[in-house]
Amino acid sequence: MVLEKIGVGMVVTSLTNSLGFALGCIAPAYEMQIFCAAVSLSMLLDLLFQLFFYAPIQVMLTHNEPAIVYKQIKKKNSTFFEGMRRNIAAFCKYYSQFIASFWAALIAVAILIAYFYFAITGIQAMDTNVDGKMFLPPNSQSLEGIRIMDEIVS
Repeated sequence: MVLEKIGVGMVVTSLTNSLGFALGCIAPAYEMQIFCAAVSLSMLLDLLFQLFFYAPIQVMLTHNEPAIVYKQIKKKNSTFFEGMRRNIAAFCKYYSQFIASFWAALIAVAILIAYFYFAITGIQAMDTNVDGKMFLPPNSQSLEGIRIMDEIVS
C-alpha cells in the first residue's frame, strides 16, 4: 500500500515543519508569536486530517485491487501483544466500515461546513491594519525610522 511507503515521510515532514514554526513563538513581536502558533497548529491538524481522512479514503478507493491473503496459524495460548493486535485489527475493521458508510460522509460534510463557517467568520473579523511597528520589539531603534516615514507619507 502506498500509505505504508509515504506515511513515515509524511509524519516526519509535518512534525518538522510544525516544530519549526513552533520555534517562531519565541519571537519578540506578539503578532509573530500568534502567527507562528497558528501555522504550527494548522500543520498538526493537517497531519491529523491526512491520517484520519486521507488514509481511509485511500483504502475505500483501492478496495477492488487484488490482494494477497495469508492464512494465520492459530496458537492455543495467546500473549498480551497478540490480544492487543487482535483488538486493534478489530477496531480498524469497524472504523473502516464506519468511514465507508453514508453516516460518516454526512458527518464529514457537516464538519466541513462548520469548519468553513468558523473560518469565514474568523477571516471577516480579522484586523488587516499591519505596519512595520508590529514586527519590531518595543525598544528597537528602527521604530524611529518608521516614525519619520509615517510623518513624511502622512
